[in-house]
Amino acid sequence: MRPSVLATMAALTWLAAGSTTAAPLRVLSLDQCADQYVLALAPEAELALSPRADDPDSRLRAAARGRRQVRPTLEAAIAFRPDVVVRYWGGEPRLLAALQRRGVRVLLIDDATDLAGVQATVRSVSAGLGRPERGDALIRHMETQLATIAPPTESRPGALYLTAGGFTAGRETLVGAILRTAGFANLAGSPGFAPVSVERIALNPPTRFVLGFFDQVRADWRGPSRRAPGRCGTGRGATARHSPVVPRLVRRRCRRDAGGSPMIAPATAARLNLLLTVLIVLGLALAVTLGESGFAVDQYVAAFTAPGSGPAEVLWQVRAPRAVCALAVGAALGLSGAVMQGLLRNPLADPGVLGVSATAALGAASAIVLGAAAVPGAVEIAALAGAGLAGLALILFASRVRAPEALILFGVALSSFAGAATALIFNLSPSPIATAEVMSWLLGSVQNRSWIDVAWIVPAVIVSGLFATLAAPGLRMLSLGEETAATSGLPMARMRLLALVAAALAAGAAVAVAGVIGFVGLAAPHLVRTAMRGDPGRLLLPSALGGGLMLVLADLAARMTPTDQELKLGVFTALVGAPLFALIAWRAARAWRL
Repeated sequence: MRPSVLATMAALTWLAAGSTTAAPLRVLSLDQCADQYVLALAPEAELALSPRADDPDSRLRAAARGRRQVRPTLEAAIAFRPDVVVRYWGGEPRLLAALQRRGVRVLLIDDATDLAGVQATVRSVSAGLGRPERGDALIRHMETQLATIAPPTESRPGALYLTAGGFTAGRETLVGAILRTAGFANLAGSPGFAPVSVERIALNPPTRFVLGFFDQVRADWRGPSRRAPGRCGTGRGATARHSPVVPRLVRRRCRRDAGGSPMIAPATAARLNLLLTVLIVLGLALAVTLGESGFAVDQYVAAFTAPGSGPAEVLWQVRAPRAVCALAVGAALGLSGAVMQGLLRNPLADPGVLGVSATAALGAASAIVLGAAAVPGAVEIAALAGAGLAGLALILFASRVRAPEALILFGVALSSFAGAATALIFNLSPSPIATAEVMSWLLGSVQNRSWIDVAWIVPAVIVSGLFATLAAPGLRMLSLGEETAATSGLPMARMRLLALVAAALAAGAAVAVAGVIGFVGLAAPHLVRTAMRGDPGRLLLPSALGGGLMLVLADLAARMTPTDQELKLGVFTALVGAPLFALIAWRAARAWRL
């Protein structure tokens, strides 16, 4: 045979072997924008799309119907085992870092501001998916369509892009580039996205309004093309059946000390702490064994007997650190709330009342917007730095002013300032992706947390617990009044300092790891206050245990709720906890005849 024939036969043999042995490319898409790229460039691959892939506002919704759709979580990614992950705004930096540590290629879609940027993104994504020829064909089709547009005239009519939320897009955005290409003059005054000025519209009315997201309600509230929830009702029912209900506390036995003040019996306190510990163990067991991926009996067996298996990785590298992290964050918030309520002699005090949570959030938001989220630990360090600055300011203020009302007012002012600065960061954020990441972080979550995050917060909780224990005698004395505390002979200034350090460290560590989670620090001390007879010293440990239990169960319920996007923990605790706290307040008002 001639060499050309031999080469042809060898090539055909190689192709045939490859077609029978090569596995299809497994691609995970984290958001609706990434869905469009993978559906257009790699439709034959094995795809796992975002839950919004077939929404009415999705361009390729028809191609997305019938395909696998998963939440953008680490557990779902491990179950799917993708070769490539494509992301524009979906997911979060922790998820991407966890996937990269596991050897998964992550393709990031840049925020294009013109048509050339779109073409560059198509080339990069198609190359990353191993389909460069398909990307070239898509770009040629795009250029052919653009060539049919009539050249713009010298007198361009004015146009204004307008969203249902009252925002417009400036000249340095992709929308602005599309308006220029279509022959319009963009009347938006800002270079990027900004609120619409009604005065500017009145003085220079546009010839055309270009509307965006005015049909968003259809997409958000499940239009006719939306699929039914993919989760079965058995998991939800199992969660409801197995969720521990806070039992009626054991009967209290009190004694009186020499001064005649009621004190909780040590046996009763120990019994309550033991009860909470048992419930925490049960809650952790449920949080590890239950999740969005339903396991069969053989998979549970593999999780305990085969450390390298997929079920083992899900249970011990995804669910277990998440559950322990929720426990530590809840304990930190409960402890901080108990310390602040004792220090300020105010049952409505919580970790956010002194501005520590707000300043920690400001530090984390600044780090994310500045691009430091890609650096491991940078966001956490920035949040702790913000909490440390707030704690230092509170300590300096408390050294000069002893009145708890003045300290509360200073904390409110500090919290308001930090909140306004965080809002300013939103306003000036150069990228909608960074804005989405900041918003996701501020809503609070322990999703995609690892053992590294546990190593961050557990030492902080232990140290803050030691400081709080040292401050406990001062907190107990403050409950008798400022004058009594001043004449008690205790070093009250030092104990106030220890209490502030404990509260600031616990709250700052919780915010650094999980974002802003409200209500737990307020509610946890109230759930055990009656059993402790209001003793601020003995209230610390039960409050920490109660806060940890609350957050473990809340995170489990948030995970098991059958929604497309996993509910944020901070949102869930507020929605569920506020009615519960209202019930507690109502029962207390009846008991106090208020």
